[in-house]
Amino acid sequence: MLPGNSCGAELLRTNFRKTQHFKSDSETVILKKDIPVDFDATNPIVKSPVATTATDPAQTLNRQVLRFFGYFKEGVHESPQERERVRKIVLCYFLEDDTISVSEPKQDNSGIQSQGVLVKRHQIQGITFEQLAIGADVSFYGRTFRLVDADAFTRTFLKGIGIQVPDDAEPYPADNYTDLRGKPRGPKRNPLEGGAGDTNSQGVKIKLGKTEIRATKQFLKNDRMVLRFEAYWDDTTSLYGEMRFYKIFYFLSDDTIEVTEKNSSNCGRDPFPSFVRRQKCPKPRNGQTKFVNHNASLAFDKGDSVLGAEAAAGGNFYTDSDLTIGADLLLFGRHFVIFDCDDYTRSYLAERLGVSTDDAQVQPISVERQPKKRDYPREPPPHTGFGSEEDSLVSWKHLVCNAPKKDATRFMESNNEMLKFTLKLENCDPTDEIRRFVLTYYLIDDTISIFEPVKRNSGIIGGKFLQRQRVKNATTSQYFTSKDFYVGARHTINGFKFYVESTDERSLRYVEGKSEEYPVANIDAIVCKMQAMLLSKSCGLREQFAAADRNGNGTLDFDEFCGLFEALELPVNKHEVLTVMRYFDENGDGGISYEELANKILPPGTAQTLGVDTQQSWVDIHTRLQSESEQLDQTKTALDRAESHKIATIAAYGARALLECYKSRPTLFNSTFKFAMDYSGDNKIGEEEFKQVLVDKLQLVETGTLPSVGKMTTDQLTALCSRMFTRTTRRLDLNELVKVLNGTSNHAEQNIQTIVQKRSGAIRL
Repeated sequence: MLPGNSCGAELLRTNFRKTQHFKSDSETVILKKDIPVDFDATNPIVKSPVATTATDPAQTLNRQVLRFFGYFKEGVHESPQERERVRKIVLCYFLEDDTISVSEPKQDNSGIQSQGVLVKRHQIQGITFEQLAIGADVSFYGRTFRLVDADAFTRTFLKGIGIQVPDDAEPYPADNYTDLRGKPRGPKRNPLEGGAGDTNSQGVKIKLGKTEIRATKQFLKNDRMVLRFEAYWDDTTSLYGEMRFYKIFYFLSDDTIEVTEKNSSNCGRDPFPSFVRRQKCPKPRNGQTKFVNHNASLAFDKGDSVLGAEAAAGGNFYTDSDLTIGADLLLFGRHFVIFDCDDYTRSYLAERLGVSTDDAQVQPISVERQPKKRDYPREPPPHTGFGSEEDSLVSWKHLVCNAPKKDATRFMESNNEMLKFTLKLENCDPTDEIRRFVLTYYLIDDTISIFEPVKRNSGIIGGKFLQRQRVKNATTSQYFTSKDFYVGARHTINGFKFYVESTDERSLRYVEGKSEEYPVANIDAIVCKMQAMLLSKSCGLREQFAAADRNGNGTLDFDEFCGLFEALELPVNKHEVLTVMRYFDENGDGGISYEELANKILPPGTAQTLGVDTQQSWVDIHTRLQSESEQLDQTKTALDRAESHKIATIAAYGARALLECYKSRPTLFNSTFKFAMDYSGDNKIGEEEFKQVLVDKLQLVETGTLPSVGKMTTDQLTALCSRMFTRTTRRLDLNELVKVLNGTSNHAEQNIQTIVQKRSGAIRL
């Protein structure tokens, strides 16, 4: 019960209603002070039976307001049109608490910002409702308000308490400026007909000139009609000049011209919104080749300003008749040549010239554009030797130097992935014949390291031969990639010539798994090449197969196979031969039979089936076989997509049945799957356990093609399992399985809701 450790009555209160301050304790009615006694006879609230029990006069006078209308005068000292302004006000007197408020009705376009509430509601000392009457002057806060009228309730109230109220309201004093603003204007006439037109704010009639009438007619006829032309300015004659291109806009509503420049990105020029602002552009006089601003003269003719400007400039401006394809415009000292326009402008020009849009007069003119600056090859400067080359190039490519970006996706996919090759030196030194090196290529960042194993009694100290780093190819001046290293490749690294002699099993499996990226491990491409060589009689590969068998056992080993292609000078490297040997050597004895290889690569009658001319070179035959193979691949891809869509369709129906049963009995599902997981070795469930639970325990699978409601067929179960249990997630624990059923798994393609959504597209099929 210590203070602060217990809940008081305020914290336990549940009633938060606002309490009533005016309560009736007796039947005596206490009248408000300064109110006459005979006010009871005039106030209907006091005479009501409900109000007889009230004791507070504020309750009887609640919501009773006296409203008077009046004005006050405000002096205007800086206007030649008026000396004082009459400002109308509304004065409200609240009887319940003797408060007063003054407000001024807002008037549009009056120029007065202080309109609205002038005096907020509050009590003003010395002023009561008895002092407020029609025709009375009330002064407070430095202003005198004249009351000229009141509303009906106020008149009734004042008469009830014995105050005389005039029947008519006093008029407001005259305000010359307000009367001038409200004065009706004269009758409107069409200004285009000439003669008398509209009147201004002072009521003075105005008259339009001929030029203004013509300009108004042109504006009403051609408003929002703009011609757009493509032009260029040839500035190649000046120092560092170039061909610059512009857009010329001609506004038919007022014969004005605007020119904007077409700046390419990263051109180094400021992107001004307009090269020549919208205006009338004067034409050059006869024989004039340079621009002379005639409007800069101070001597203008008298009369109309537009006519005076035209006369000062010789009365000659560019019009739409001067703008055609091939026209040369002199605008402010620059010659713009029009060579093209948009479709609307082309149709406008064809209509004006009386020709079709296909006529040569309105067709674009070919312009020999200069190559942009970004099209010029920009050679990076040579590496200074400090830091990495990528880090040094940042200061050349960007103004603000930042660290070079790294490929996060590649880091996740190629982490701990590497290729290893055995190298030997290719030189004339006999002491280097026994030396062997191990090259490791790191796929995560394309770096290379070379290590030399130690051999006893060789006299050569082994160890690290090349620290891990990126190395450039001396032939291409580009960094080495993983595709550059294969069995049989020759490269020069840091001045040493190396020959790739062999590789390990892990590297072979990696490149064969990604045969699309590594052509030397793509068995389809290699077989296609060998088919072309066997089909061509001029190649001589068939005859050399029997001669290459040096052992006479009818089989070819790796060295004999490689020597065969080297003797014929065919472009088949040792790694491609190794790929063929690994694919066709089913026994694993390191040899392959010529008859077996020829029958698999080129069965009898293949030349007649393919319709190949065997007299052609193997390169031509290979080109044809490649094109046909690409067409077959596209057809196979389309069939695979159709088959995948069919499986997704069947899986969608099975997933719908499973989802309906799971929503109706989720506890039974969880307990059954948990029981099945307890008997598994890894406490997870795979495809076989999942099928067994649905078939034996839950009995959701029926035999037949048309299952009953809430059931699925065997085909639907098989298709559903192929979607739920993928190559990366073959077994699921209980938590992940529940997420898959609820649709909250991180693997979105495995969620049951995602599989069911495929059903809408499947039904349409």
